Amino acid sequence: MLRTDYIVGESFLKTIEDVWSRYCHEMLLIRSIFLYLDRTYVLQTHEVLPIWELGLNLFNTHIMSSIDNQNRTVDGLLNLIEKERNGKHVDRKLLKNLLHMLSDLGLYQKIFEVKFFEITDNLYKVESQLLVDDLEISDYLKHINKRIGEEKDRLLHYLDCSTEKSLISAVEKYFIGDHIASILLKIDILFNESRMNDLRQFYSLVSKVDGHFQFCSYFEKFVEKKGIFIVTDLENERIMIQDLLDFKEEMYKFLNICFEKDVKYVSVFEKAFKLLVNKRPSKASELLAKYFNSKLQSGNKEDNEGELEDLICRAVDFLKYINDKDLFKAFYKKDLSKRLLFDSCSSIDAEKSVVSKLKLYNGSLFVLDMEVMFKDIERSKTLTATFNEDPSLSNFSSDVELSVNILTTEFWPSYPEMEINLPGEMAIHQDRFQTFYLMNHNGRKLKWHPFLSCCVLRANFPQGTKELRASLLQTIVLLLFNEGDCFTFEEIWNRTDIEYEVLKRTLDILACGKMKFLCKSPKCKDIGNKDKFFYNGCYKNKHFKININKLQMNKSQENMDTVSEIFQIREFHIDAAIVRIMKTRKSLLHSLLISELMNHLKFQVKLAHLKSRIENLIDREYLERDPNDYNLYHYVT
Repeated sequence: MLRTDYIVGESFLKTIEDVWSRYCHEMLLIRSIFLYLDRTYVLQTHEVLPIWELGLNLFNTHIMSSIDNQNRTVDGLLNLIEKERNGKHVDRKLLKNLLHMLSDLGLYQKIFEVKFFEITDNLYKVESQLLVDDLEISDYLKHINKRIGEEKDRLLHYLDCSTEKSLISAVEKYFIGDHIASILLKIDILFNESRMNDLRQFYSLVSKVDGHFQFCSYFEKFVEKKGIFIVTDLENERIMIQDLLDFKEEMYKFLNICFEKDVKYVSVFEKAFKLLVNKRPSKASELLAKYFNSKLQSGNKEDNEGELEDLICRAVDFLKYINDKDLFKAFYKKDLSKRLLFDSCSSIDAEKSVVSKLKLYNGSLFVLDMEVMFKDIERSKTLTATFNEDPSLSNFSSDVELSVNILTTEFWPSYPEMEINLPGEMAIHQDRFQTFYLMNHNGRKLKWHPFLSCCVLRANFPQGTKELRASLLQTIVLLLFNEGDCFTFEEIWNRTDIEYEVLKRTLDILACGKMKFLCKSPKCKDIGNKDKFFYNGCYKNKHFKININKLQMNKSQENMDTVSEIFQIREFHIDAAIVRIMKTRKSLLHSLLISELMNHLKFQVKLAHLKSRIENLIDREYLERDPNDYNLYHYVT
């Protein structure tokens, strides 16, 4: 019956299934009849096969040993599987029974699996090549997911479980492994539109085809490509730190949710992000200090207490990516000093929280100066209260209230020193406080810094009384107009003794800024020696309290001076490190000295600068070159 040519296709498979089913039924019947013989005699006689195995051998010999029957069976099975893969309905029970038959006969791997994987490879190789370019990335990933699901369903219903690993690996290989480069060219959209599920699926597939190297490389380039726009956008430089913090937070969402906190990807991001942050040397340090200042100074109404604490944590963590931490410290100290001295801190607890976190991340030495600054302010408040309660002042009546901050010089940022002419009553208060302080602190010396002082004035305008918060230099200029309505620039200069350029900036704020407390003649932006300044009787402002306190230094010049000061300090550190190494080693080759210096120094430094410092130490006779080897240095004792 099986050899008749008119039985083809699915009919042939059903015939085989019918024969196999009846044969199995009859074999079980025979085995039941001879069960005792099968369990006793056969077990004791090794050369005799059990009845069931003997029956399988006979079926194999007389039916499935035929190459024609094998081919027609396997081809029929593969044809049904192909139809199902193309979306058609097939008889899964027929497939299950025949594949189990081949497995029982020991023919599953031998005659079916080889051809099955051959057509599977051909199908998915061609299909992936067509779809990888035609489909949008999300649709492509959905199609892969669909194909994997279909194959797992076949494994569940009729394929042998031994096929699972190779089958699923084939789908992943042809759809992902062979086309990972093409897929990565289209994957930007998943990051840009935050398609978390698609990225999580892609990461999972990449893990199975060992494609982490390519994906990590792509992710590093993506971080650099997207981050470089933030770092080099000069028009939005003032929000660069906030943009970088938001960018880092966004990337960590991908790392945590999509990449399962994989250390390879975290390491790649950390490396790329650090390079981005330091793309513009010293700029990140300056802008991070400004970011802190904007969040910590009074007037910041955008953030509540909880939000502020979160921002502080994120900003302090951001510092670990900055190479020039010493430069950040210098800028931060400058801003902190202004907030403390001008009483413009939004919250002293927030200020101390920042310092405690900086201490935790960078060590106690990093914040030593700042901790002393806080102590100086607290001691100064106590000292001022004691001064105001001093019995010797009881006979001195004045409308002026004095508050003095005693600063420990070496722990505070340096500012320009200047001598100015204080108005009479203010000068008397200053002299009285100096006498009081020196009487209670023997051996100390006070040096006054008018540049860092501020005043609160009560100003009477025709439109009403206003309270002005001004710098001491602005105050001295404004008080002159109690003595007269008009003064020339030279008259103001001679009477106040304020430095020429500083006075020009002060008058520019008072007469040419947004709040014109003084009028100027002629009406132009430039200030000349012959210009005249008048009290502005028409000044109007709806607010009672007006803050005109502006530090009297050009901000860009101040930043340049800070950078210059830090670079000078760095030179001392480099010189000290070179001498310390050479004193220990006595003699050292140039390359080894440079290598040890790089390990010792905690800041970035260019090779040319190290060479320059070595030459400088040779000129100063701390080192000398070997007469026979130009690259060998000796320590000079």
